[in-house]
Amino acid sequence: AIMLENVTGLFHAPNSLYRLKILSTLSKSGYDAEWRIVKGVDFGLCQKRQRAILVGFKRGIMHRFRWPQALKATAPSVGETLRDLMGANGWPGVEAWVKKANDYAPTLIGGSQKKQGIDLAQQKSRESWTKIGVNPNGKADSAPGPDTPLDHLPKLTLRMMARIQDFPDDWHFRGSELQQFHQIANAFPPRMARAVGYSILRALSGSEVDLEPALATPPYEKKGLNLKALMERRKKAA
Repeated sequence: AIMLENVTGLFHAPNSLYRLKILSTLSKSGYDAEWRIVKGVDFGLCQKRQRAILVGFKRGIMHRFRWPQALKATAPSVGETLRDLMGANGWPGVEAWVKKANDYAPTLIGGSQKKQGIDLAQQKSRESWTKIGVNPNGKADSAPGPDTPLDHLPKLTLRMMARIQDFPDDWHFRGSELQQFHQIANAFPPRMARAVGYSILRALSGSEVDLEPALATPPYEKKGLNLKALMERRKKAA
């Protein structure tokens, strides 16, 4: 099986031939494949992140593949997702901030290695960040403290950005703060990757995967993916 991930600009008209060339190359190598745009909020991400995904299989398997369907549960807002982190240092304005941040974040950008500063937004999305109570210009070293004004417009810490991208809180990033920011902002969020990955697993194994409880299963153990917990959950469901 093959999975490729890219930005949705790949679906813009000037890139049509590029997408077709990839499909043609894969076909010559004995693979059937299909492109689709996957939306993060459909799978519980508190971010309006969309990605262009290609999934392919050796011939004879593609008909068994179904793209993951959106979860029935509504994705949490930015405020719900970050309440504990934003209030960790006793900021008295945190609950008012949670109410203001009652929406999804714009796509977190900044993964390009050409970007030499930490900045969450392009000009057109700055207003969207500000509307949900986040200052997109740079980052914070820590959450607001007890003496911070109630109407403060906070910046996000790197850990808050990682939470928005669905990384576990104990996930370690290496390098300078700028390098860590690149890693976080450029990532394919684990929740989105798992949703597609479980659909690939179903096509390869023939076993159904109930996506909602599967995504609720902690994804990582110290030694790697927590597939054992997933298989035990599936046995109980059967």
